[in-house]
Amino acid sequence: CLKTHKLVGAEVLVRWRDEELGEVSPGSFIPIAEERGLINKLTHLVLERVIELKRSWQKKEVFSQENLRFKLAVNISAKSFDDES
Repeated sequence: CLKTHKLVGAEVLVRWRDEELGEVSPGSFIPIAEERGLINKLTHLVLERVIELKRSWQKKEVFSQENLRFKLAVNISAKSFDDES
């Protein structure tokens, strides 16, 4: 927040680091996941990890009581909205 100089949220970014390939751009692997029908599994994995992370932060009291409303933004593929699950 610009007024209070407090951190109020963050964006979660998916990254892939491969031993042989190094860092693989989301622009490379997201379209492949979409084409192969794996994007929903990837989306669910990311959301599960984000929830785990937020819970662990709450247990460790990373945020003060006034900042428990810390927001995490996750980009989701439009293809994920086509899935009824």
